[in-house]
Amino acid sequence: MDILLYSDIIEKYLENSHKALKGPLDLLRSNIFENCENRLILSKKYIEFLEQHFSPAHPLHQRFVDFYTEIFDTKSKYVKYDGSPFVTKKDEFEFLYNSHINNLFVAFTETIDSASEFQDKIIVSMSQVSKPNPHWLCATITANGIASVRYDDFSDEDQIKIFIEGAISFLRNTKYINIFDRYVNFDSHNRFDCFSESKYKVHYFTLSTKDANAFYHVSKKIKNKFGTGTKVFHTRNADHIHERAVWGGNLIVKCDDDFSKINCSTKTWSIEVSFQKDNSMEKLNKKKLLFVEYT
Repeated sequence: MDILLYSDIIEKYLENSHKALKGPLDLLRSNIFENCENRLILSKKYIEFLEQHFSPAHPLHQRFVDFYTEIFDTKSKYVKYDGSPFVTKKDEFEFLYNSHINNLFVAFTETIDSASEFQDKIIVSMSQVSKPNPHWLCATITANGIASVRYDDFSDEDQIKIFIEGAISFLRNTKYINIFDRYVNFDSHNRFDCFSESKYKVHYFTLSTKDANAFYHVSKKIKNKFGTGTKVFHTRNADHIHERAVWGGNLIVKCDDDFSKINCSTKTWSIEVSFQKDNSMEKLNKKKLLFVEYT
C-alpha cells in the first residue's frame, strides 16, 4: 500500500517508537510505518520540509534522521515525485495527494485539526480511530492488510452502510468489480446500490438452475441493476460458489452470511476486508474458470 504521511503522525510515531509497552493506537500506528508492504510517497521538496520540521534543535531530530535513512535504504518504501513550486509543507502534501489520486493509497494525519486543513480530501486521522469507523478501517488495512468486524461492532444500520462504503472507497484504479453472490436477492437489501450505474463495470458470478427461462430473467435483473457493461457468469455446481464477496483489484470484501442478512437484526455475521498485494488476481482468475458467461 502506498501511504502519504503528514509531519504530525511522523512525529507521534517517532515519539513512541522506543516505548517498550504500547497501547492499541500506538501499535496500530507503528504497524502502518513498519509494514514492509507499505511504500512512503515522497518528493524532494517534501523531504526538505520534513527536515526543516525535524531540525537539529528538535528533540526527535536523530530519530528522524534514522527514519529517513531507513526509507532510502529500503527502496520499496520510496515513491519519488519531482515536486512542485509550492512553498509550504501543507501545499506540498496536497500536491502529492493530487499526484497520486488515481492510485490506491491512504493519506494520514495524527489529529483531526491537521486533517481539516485539507478540504475535499480523504484523510485518515489517527486521533479519530474507533472501530468500526472509516478511520479505523483504513488504518487497520494499511497496518495489517486485513480488517475484520462482526455484527456486534455496529449499533445501527447507518454504521454498517458507512463501513461498507468505506471499504469500497479503496477501489481506485480498478475497472471491474467482481461480485460473487449465490442468491441474487439484492432487491431485499441495499448493499450493492453503490455499484449501480457506477464508474465500475460489474462482473456478477452466481448459481444458476436448469430452468433456462428462469435464469434469463435473473440475468436481466442483474443487468438492469448494474447497467451498461455488466456481465453475468454462472455455474450449476453449488460447491463452486460458497463466497459472498466483492472483489476489486487487490481488495476483497467477504461476508460469512448472505448479503441480505448483513443488518442489525441478524446476530451471526462477520465481514472481512483484505488487501492482497501479490496473488489476488491469480486467485480471482482461477476462481473465474469455474464459471461460464451467460449470453
